[in-house]
Amino acid sequence: MPIPIGLVAVAVIGVGVVRMSGRTAVDRTRTEATAEPVPPPAPEAPTEPSSSSHPPGVQEVVDLPLEDRPLTADFVEVFRVGGGSGTWQEFTDITGLGFDAGGNLHIANAPDFGALAGVIVSPRGELVATFGRKGDGPGEFRLVGAMVALADGRVVVSDVGHAAYHIFGADGGFQRLVRFPGGQPSLDPTSRVFWDGNEMSRILKADRSGNLLSRMPRTTSVSSDTAGGIISARGNTVEGPRQVERILLDGDEARTEIVVTGWDPPGPTRLVAFAPKFLFDALPGGGVAYSDSSAYAIGIADPSGKVVRLLRRALEARPVTDDIRRDYRKRRIEAAHVALSEGLERSRGLVREMLERAASAPRTLRDRRIRNNIENVQFYPEIPLVDDLRATWEGTLWVLRTPEDGYPSESVGLGRLAGSPAPIDVVTSDGRYVGTFPALMAVMPVAFGPDGLVAFVQIDEFDVPTVIVKRLPEEVR
Repeated sequence: MPIPIGLVAVAVIGVGVVRMSGRTAVDRTRTEATAEPVPPPAPEAPTEPSSSSHPPGVQEVVDLPLEDRPLTADFVEVFRVGGGSGTWQEFTDITGLGFDAGGNLHIANAPDFGALAGVIVSPRGELVATFGRKGDGPGEFRLVGAMVALADGRVVVSDVGHAAYHIFGADGGFQRLVRFPGGQPSLDPTSRVFWDGNEMSRILKADRSGNLLSRMPRTTSVSSDTAGGIISARGNTVEGPRQVERILLDGDEARTEIVVTGWDPPGPTRLVAFAPKFLFDALPGGGVAYSDSSAYAIGIADPSGKVVRLLRRALEARPVTDDIRRDYRKRRIEAAHVALSEGLERSRGLVREMLERAASAPRTLRDRRIRNNIENVQFYPEIPLVDDLRATWEGTLWVLRTPEDGYPSESVGLGRLAGSPAPIDVVTSDGRYVGTFPALMAVMPVAFGPDGLVAFVQIDEFDVPTVIVKRLPEEVR
């Protein structure tokens, strides 16, 4: 999980971090009166792939209904763990969740910088096994990048310090190490730190096969597909392409192969607000669903990478106006001060020292640095319509839309903003529109499992996380 590396990178450039609950931020910003910075001129509108015409090579285009069909979020709670209610449940910072085919939930807890204490929980909420600890030996972590649970119950943990993936069995026992491609930490998609607009966190997911999906800013999210490797998105902070990459763990050294290449926004996206994200997830059978532009257009690729279907909704694009630029900058200036103080409360070691130095700077100097960085933010010409994309265990898509009066969620950034409540569309990968959860009705699960199981992370006022597992009704699985 990216938190340790990301915090260091963030502290170096004077960025404040707001705590995340799964992919949903806990935003505690307070409003203060601030002067409005003068926005720089907006960049010219880039040419995006058209969602209103039949894209070359796509076999089928499905136009989804424009009018929402409301769904009710009647999710039955199955169990909850955490909240410091027992030794193995004393979670500090949950950095990854994933189900296996048996419904067991794998939890990555980061009790210290670069460490991971893994827990496996049964479908009834009982402890099955623990795995991993800090150290230099096999099965011990030096600097953890990410964790993903595989369908057969095994667990893969990337470790930058070892430049390898640790593989654990369903019983928590260490099995073997697989070196990163070339044996280099920089070649691990779950440990690279890039900047995609304001997002540089890593997310881990898993499907039924033993592969991973990794998304990083302009690159990765990690999950498994059904072809026997890992899937990750790759890209460059300066120039593309943005690609979905399968990472195979069948030997002593990981092998990679490109599956899907997405559209690449022209020019760098660093410090460009509202730049389109490259979102994707694995589908049953080895396919991939992805979103790569500001339009509501979801590509469906088969295991070979051929885009066989495009799902689209003719929702109206929202241009970025001067009022939006001023409001966005104001919110981020306000959030930066709160993020700095909250980051100081949670941090330890080197990160804490760096944040203490930033916090001890004279208020006028600190404010000037924050304002200068935020004033330099450029803007994509329109706000993306899709903010997140997930696939259920059965392959149904959950599409989180950007709020009609809000902004896309940001994982990291100088005073970055949390995502506001927004509608979630439920669509099958073959193009059947199931319905929409209205804003405030439901939130995106952190992990999807078999038989409709989903997991959420809830953080209380003392920053103590609890994992809540619920079961979805069949129509939205």
